[in-house]
Amino acid sequence: MDIDRKRSFVPDGMKGLFDRALITECGKSRADAVRLQCLECNGYSYAEAARCTERSCPLFHFNPYLKNSRPPSERGFMDVESSNGSFPAQSPGFKNNAQNCP
Repeated sequence: MDIDRKRSFVPDGMKGLFDRALITECGKSRADAVRLQCLECNGYSYAEAARCTERSCPLFHFNPYLKNSRPPSERGFMDVESSNGSFPAQSPGFKNNAQNCP
């Protein structure tokens, strides 16, 4: 499936995350790619991603939405929550340096 077609299936509120994860001009973020995969696998539901139990998934231990499952030093390259309690992909203060990228 090409990127534009796949993007059309992504909920509007998550298109910025999709762009940061997959579009070269937006910088391609590894952390955002993992966030997007976890959300896509769980029907684009933050709540479902936070309840993930699929330990056979190679990204399970990097799932940024799992709460209190592991200490920060064992989570990998992402924090579970920002200081305001929202998930990183939803943080209102998130800034993207790439022009024309969400």
